[in-house]
Amino acid sequence: MKTILSMILKAALGWFAGWIGGYLQRKKLASETARADTAEQTVAVQAHEIHATEVRNDVDEQVAKLKPVDGITRIDADPVGTAGAELRNDGFTD
Repeated sequence: MKTILSMILKAALGWFAGWIGGYLQRKKLASETARADTAEQTVAVQAHEIHATEVRNDVDEQVAKLKPVDGITRIDADPVGTAGAELRNDGFTD
């Protein structure tokens, strides 16, 4: 009887040890996957920020190349051919 009981106990402990080992492996894999996902998101955000900065720098360079017009304010400027004129012609503004 003692031998059968010890065999059952060994089998139960073996099964439990295997289950714990598998649980720890799954937990480690989930942790590594979460870290990889976070790293991918960080890279994507940084790439977006770099692109936005590059676009902003390009726009700033183009604006710097524009020639100033002396004596004309925006209100007095001829709106023909501008986006504002198009909106005005389409009835979007008063």
